[in-house]
Amino acid sequence: MKKLTTLLLLVLPFLTNAQYVDTSGVEWLKTEHHFGKVTLDSPATYKFKFVNKSKKTAEIISVEASCGCTQPTWTQTMILPGDTAFVEATYNSKVEGVFKKQVTIHTNLSPFPTNLFLMGEVVKPK
Repeated sequence: MKKLTTLLLLVLPFLTNAQYVDTSGVEWLKTEHHFGKVTLDSPATYKFKFVNKSKKTAEIISVEASCGCTQPTWTQTMILPGDTAFVEATYNSKVEGVFKKQVTIHTNLSPFPTNLFLMGEVVKPK
């Protein structure tokens, strides 16, 4: 019993420091975009791109925005190995202030979603 306890005490720190490594084969070129200052009532759009680095055909199963103020569009076709695809997100900028919006992507290559972020500050026009 003493040996088992010692072994657990030695191994436990390595387990708690373990980080998730994405082995899905989908490589996002960027997962965050900061617009800086955005003028009130001027939609802000950014196109996130990824490359299918796997040997399998990829498909975007679903895309969910964190609120109704962000509208996503995405590649609707199958993504062959080596091909590039996108998720485009538009923030409507109807409210003044700092924002950080999330778009969650599910693909057929991983049980784990990818989170993309849009950030910035909505200001009144000068």
